[in-house]
Amino acid sequence: MKIGDLLKTKTTTLRDVLTKPIDANTMTVTVDSEVIEAARRITANSIGALAVVDEAGLVIGIITEKDIVRVISQHGGDALQKLVASVMTPNPTCAKPDDSSHTTLLTMIHGRHRHVPVIEDGVLLGVVMSLDVAKARLSETTSESMALIKLVPDLIADHGECYPDDEIEVVFERMNSLGLRCLPVRENEKVIGVVTSSDIARAKIGG
Repeated sequence: MKIGDLLKTKTTTLRDVLTKPIDANTMTVTVDSEVIEAARRITANSIGALAVVDEAGLVIGIITEKDIVRVISQHGGDALQKLVASVMTPNPTCAKPDDSSHTTLLTMIHGRHRHVPVIEDGVLLGVVMSLDVAKARLSETTSESMALIKLVPDLIADHGECYPDDEIEVVFERMNSLGLRCLPVRENEKVIGVVTSSDIARAKIGG
């Protein structure tokens, strides 16, 4: 295994963000339900959106609290008796559980999506909010940044660094020779992460 592969395993994914198993009564609504049912589920569970599923349980849309407010402002209280199918956003942007928080956050920002269903092999695992994904990404970058701020200047000065294509055994030996427990990883003159002796040990055990 190379250091670049090891760094990928340290990245926060949507599987990490989804902490609870899916509850159909909490996170979904059927396409032929009335809008009032979607509103009740959103309100009762303090969430911002529901995945809309068909009879087979496949995700075919998403309905958000913003969608409900919009249709009520246009049609008044009668809008609550409309079918979800007429209000939802069809064919929503979806993500996979192993997508990184970084990639997903960029997708949500560019598409202006506040909620994204997470699907694996056609099965809905949950709906992530942009706030949750942003928190995961911030936590990831903050911990890395703090380690880099403390370690990088001295380490690089003493040639204590490694590269994505370095084999983990070689890097482990380098750490031992320098008496270090971690090294910054550089690529194209930029530090892209930190690898620790514990990371390498876990990778060797897992491999």
